[in-house]
Amino acid sequence: MNPIGRVNRVNTEFGQELLPNQWAVWVNEELNRTAAAGIQMIIDTDAPANELVIHAHVTWLSEVTGQVSLALLVAENHISGPQLWYQSADPPGPGLVEDFDHNHVLRGSITGAYGLVIANNPTAGDTHQVGYNYTWNDNWAMENAEIVAVLTDDQGTIIQTAALPILP
Repeated sequence: MNPIGRVNRVNTEFGQELLPNQWAVWVNEELNRTAAAGIQMIIDTDAPANELVIHAHVTWLSEVTGQVSLALLVAENHISGPQLWYQSADPPGPGLVEDFDHNHVLRGSITGAYGLVIANNPTAGDTHQVGYNYTWNDNWAMENAEIVAVLTDDQGTIIQTAALPILP
């Protein structure tokens, strides 16, 4: 049955995937959790040279046990293309939409899909700073793109996220 999804990569007693009627409970639970870390980013962009330098600063608000990884991903908005909109959706869809406006489309990764380890057993008050150079792909629209930071524990559960447009 489609669609199915996950909330913050948290494993549930059902497995990993949740049906739409289960999403609200899991989303509310995640939204009510106290954040263990904060993420700040700055992107230095040299658009004519297709070069980016992404700086990320993580401040720990509480202790996290184990290794923590930071993934920096490239997403693009306003990509027009076909999208299946199910008749069984609420509200019902028209079937195939030829020119759907897709947002937050994953285009690439700066650090790999699972990120790179930036901390081991961080405690409240610890900080970590990283910087990465990235060569922009000419096939993507920089003016519609953003860098998404995803901080995860060693089980893959999301600790914190942040997103920042590449161009202001």
